[in-house]
Amino acid sequence: AQAAVERLGRERFPDITADLHVYLSSLRLQQGRLEEAEHEGLQALEASRGKDGQDSLRAARILHQLGKLRMVQRRDQEMLAFHLQALEMLQRLLGPDHPSLVLSYTRLGSAYHGVGRNDEAIETWRKALALQEASPVPETTILANLLLQLGMVSRVAGRMEEARPLLERARALYERARGPDNFLVVEVIVEQAMLYGDQGQHDKTIALTTEALERIQRSMGPQTPR
Repeated sequence: AQAAVERLGRERFPDITADLHVYLSSLRLQQGRLEEAEHEGLQALEASRGKDGQDSLRAARILHQLGKLRMVQRRDQEMLAFHLQALEMLQRLLGPDHPSLVLSYTRLGSAYHGVGRNDEAIETWRKALALQEASPVPETTILANLLLQLGMVSRVAGRMEEARPLLERARALYERARGPDNFLVVEVIVEQAMLYGDQGQHDKTIALTTEALERIQRSMGPQTPR
């Protein structure tokens, strides 16, 4: 890919060059070569803006990629800034209620959660949830994932009454989409067990933990390390 970038030339083929720089940045990040990943990401952003202007769907995607890199680098304020810039750019391009903003809100919520700003994470994920519920095909795995994330973080934040219905909805969606013994269903059941444990309802915690174990054993066999 590096040779392809050099061959094509940034000025001659800026469209392809930007995408190749994004690909290289992603590869470098996977390799742990963070300085090179940063260089490629910034090159991608420059090429994208040279081709498409300051605001574009491609530039927003690159900003999210740079936010992901900053998370690995533990540069928290820059991470949040990149994700916020990406979201604001998409809002300008698509409008505030476009379904494509769900992923952007989800990434920003994860960034807030990663730095321990759980109230802001919950608020951001709730915006993503509202957009997903209003989309033409609301009941998807994306919705279930959002419900699970919100339920987990609400529990950690001590917002138990908010967490319970979120987890119940996530479990029902996963069971319908993936089957009763899928690992995502088990993950929700474990989270429900922890919720009841936090509230001192130990009988329910034991029952749910036992149920989760039984489902794992049915799905993967009694000797599974999981």
